[in-house]
Amino acid sequence: TGARLEIFSPNAVAGPTLWATDSQGVDIGGTWNFGGYTTGTSVRSYFAYITGRKENSTDGNTAGYLGLATYQNGGSATERVRITSSGNVGIGTTDPKFLLHVNTNIGAGGDLTLSGNDINLGTGTATTTISGGFGIGVGTTTPGAAFAVATSTAGVNTAFLVSNLGSGYTAWFEDAANDTSPFVIQAD
Repeated sequence: TGARLEIFSPNAVAGPTLWATDSQGVDIGGTWNFGGYTTGTSVRSYFAYITGRKENSTDGNTAGYLGLATYQNGGSATERVRITSSGNVGIGTTDPKFLLHVNTNIGAGGDLTLSGNDINLGTGTATTTISGGFGIGVGTTTPGAAFAVATSTAGVNTAFLVSNLGSGYTAWFEDAANDTSPFVIQAD
C-alpha cells in the first residue's frame, strides 16, 4: 500500500509544475483537485482544489494568486481563501483589500479588516474602527478622540446612548485615577 504518487525535488523554487495550456488571461493557471469516492467504490467526486492563477489579462504581467476552494454537496466549487500577488489574504472574498480581509455573514455579519494598526468592523457609515494610533470610532473610520461616536444615518437622531438594564452606575467619569469628585449618572 502507501502513496500512489510520490514526488521528490530539491529544495528549490523549481519543482513539479502544473501548467495551463490556455492562452494567457485572467484566472488562467494550474489547479490541483482533491476528491474521492462518494458512493461505495463506484462514484467519485471532487471535494476541494488548490489553484495558482493569473490575476490579470495584461500580456507579460506575471502577477498571480493562490486560491483554495471547496465543493458543497451537489454544488460547484466556491473559492474560500485567496492570497494575492501583493500578499493580501482574503477569507470569504476574492478581492482582499488588506493584509487580512475577512468577509462573512456569520453572527453579526459584515466585514472585518486589519490594516496597519487599525481594526475595522463593517464598511461605510456602519464602521466601527479600533485605531492603534489613536482611539475607537463608532460610525467613523477616523476617530478624533480616544472614543468617538458619529451618526449620519437618516432617522437616527441619537449619536450616543447609554442604557443601564441592571443596577448600579449607568456612567462614571473621572479626571484622574481615584478622583474624589467624579461625574456620575446613577439609575436610582
